[in-house]
Amino acid sequence: MPQVADVQKTNLQLMKTTANYSKIGDHIQAGEGLTQKPDSRFYRYNLHDHTSWTNLTQITDAKRTTVRLMKSKVELKVGDQIQVRLEARDKMGNTKAYGGDFIRIKLSSDETRSYVNPDYIIDNGNGTYDAFFTLRWPGSTQIDAMLVHPSEAVSVINRLIQNMPNRLAYDAKYTHPKTNQEEITRCDVVVPSQKEYCNYSDPRNFAPWYCEKPTTPGIKCNNLPRICTNVARARKIVGQNATPLEREAIKR
Repeated sequence: MPQVADVQKTNLQLMKTTANYSKIGDHIQAGEGLTQKPDSRFYRYNLHDHTSWTNLTQITDAKRTTVRLMKSKVELKVGDQIQVRLEARDKMGNTKAYGGDFIRIKLSSDETRSYVNPDYIIDNGNGTYDAFFTLRWPGSTQIDAMLVHPSEAVSVINRLIQNMPNRLAYDAKYTHPKTNQEEITRCDVVVPSQKEYCNYSDPRNFAPWYCEKPTTPGIKCNNLPRICTNVARARKIVGQNATPLEREAIKR
């Protein structure tokens, strides 16, 4: 006899971040059934150039976004496929007219300590997203959805990635071989302007890498440094290329 998956007790949640989430429903809403599976599309993601939004109330809000289970039969069994629909809404509760939100969704069970990712997700481009799952275990199942970035922030991040290949900041930490005195200099994939530099480029894979030459006596380029990221400087670089509104959207 097939095992029955108890989806009627599913706890619907929408999570804004891994540390902060808000519950958006206690019951499953019936839908019109499964849509046709797309051909050769495991995940379709739509990028949008949001030039029309002018304030933070227009961006996707996790607390107001809704999740519902679209099902075509009362009793679901292990091995059946279910469709979960997310409908994105802004901070005023209005339905979004475009897609592009960065979302994550999964089925989980506290009883069996199990979880499963969707078979595939479709961004419908109109503010709705369809996630398709195969039921893997019997009993109570929970739907967890997370809004990682609203679509407005995604468009800003995508623009920064395309226009700022050197948006990350790195430092080289040199140590004197005898005195252990340290000196920190900047590193990049481009040659430092008007400064002497150490060339650590790898000709085997055509990977350029340059660090400003240390000025401390006794520290040379062959005293290989420890490379680390400079988060504060990277944020400053990104901040200089984004408007105050865009920076606020990225933070959310």
